[in-house]
Amino acid sequence: MGASPAPTTAAAQSITAMTIKIGIPVSLTGQFSLQGRQTLAGIQAWAADVNRDGGLRVGQHASPVAILWRDDASRAANARDITARLIDDDHADIIVGPYSAALTRAAAQAAQARRRLLWNQGGASPALYRQGNPWIVGILTPADQYLSGLLPAVREIRPAASTLAIIRAAAGEFPRAIAAGVQQSANALGFRITLSRQFNPHPPAEPEIPKALDHEFAQIIREISQSPPDVLVIAGRFQHDLRLAELLAQSAPRITAVAVIAAGVDAFRERLGENAANFIGPSQWEPAAHPQPAID
Repeated sequence: MGASPAPTTAAAQSITAMTIKIGIPVSLTGQFSLQGRQTLAGIQAWAADVNRDGGLRVGQHASPVAILWRDDASRAANARDITARLIDDDHADIIVGPYSAALTRAAAQAAQARRRLLWNQGGASPALYRQGNPWIVGILTPADQYLSGLLPAVREIRPAASTLAIIRAAAGEFPRAIAAGVQQSANALGFRITLSRQFNPHPPAEPEIPKALDHEFAQIIREISQSPPDVLVIAGRFQHDLRLAELLAQSAPRITAVAVIAAGVDAFRERLGENAANFIGPSQWEPAAHPQPAID
């Protein structure tokens, strides 16, 4: 990664011996920059709220918190190196993981080697918890359970629903886990998969979808429109989900439910406008839900 600048803090505050320092490798540039900027804005808002309330309470004491971050440029090697520097050089007490399973794995390896807790906020791959690392803690739903309620809900609304199509990126742990979870649910409920299509994502350095891939997307949507399934699931990078949703909105095939992983992001709604209401996305938490934690 080369020479790394000093970490940036969330506010121009003095960091004392009592300050709890929370470090994060965050993607402010590269393919995950949208999610990285949202992550940083969220953790900054939390820190500001905690400090306004007198600090983070640990036992009988309250300490201010300071957020230290460095841009990992959406690269796993950078996330690993930055995590090491945040611990070794900046003496961060807690590490918050970056977005994406690949980057989180790299950061978790560096944190584990230094026996420092990493709070996983952006890596949904269930494989992260199968590595024997006791220093990683997360609250995200595992990706293979993101859409666990989709097919049961469709069957409840439309008992005759029986066909499913899945479109996903061929590369990456996340879309593979999404598809695996949906397929398991389909098998249990007797849904028949009528189309399972994978596409090769373009290089992360290219911000725009190449014409060849866009042409492939258009062909996939034509196939879907000619023989619509009852349920369609789309899982790729954000720009893939967005483009496929746009093409679907234009063709408007009669599908009972279309689940797009990116549908919960504000940028999705802003781009599709009123058409965004025709898509379903996963939610990490609902007020009426009462999940049971794996560890109390």
